[in-house]
Amino acid sequence: MSKDRPAPGDRIKAKKSALVQFTSTTLLLEVFLVLFATLVVWALRDSEFGRGALRIESGGAIWALGGVLCLVLVILSRAQGSTTGRAAGTLAQLPVLAMGLLLPMMYFVGGIFVVLWFYALRLGARVDRERAEYDAAHPETAPNTP
Repeated sequence: MSKDRPAPGDRIKAKKSALVQFTSTTLLLEVFLVLFATLVVWALRDSEFGRGALRIESGGAIWALGGVLCLVLVILSRAQGSTTGRAAGTLAQLPVLAMGLLLPMMYFVGGIFVVLWFYALRLGARVDRERAEYDAAHPETAPNTP
C-alpha cells in the first residue's frame, strides 16, 4: 500500500544534492565525448583531413592521452561532493578544450560542454538552495537526519 504523505515518525529519505548530480553527470558525459574524440583522432592520424595544429602520429600515444583524460574525468565525477572536487572539475575543462589542438571540431563541442559545466554548477547550487529554503519552511516534510 503506497502513501501519499509520510506518517508521523516515518523516516523520509534525504534528497541527493542536485549540484553533485549535475556536475557528476556532466563529467561522465565528457568521458564519452573524449572517448569518441580520441577514436576520431586515432582514425585520422594518417590523414590531413580534419586534423588540428598538434599532430600525434603514434596510435599508442593518442590512446594513452585520451585514456588518461577519460580516467581523470571518471575519478573527478566521483569527487563532486567537495568544493575541491568541483574546482578540479573546472580545471579539467581545459584539457577537454585543448583537444581542439588535435581535432578542431573539439573547440566547438568541448566549448558546449564547458558551458554545460558552468550551467550545472549554477543550476545545481540554485536547486540545492531552493530545496533548503523549502525544507526550512516545511519541516514536516524535510528529511530526518540522524
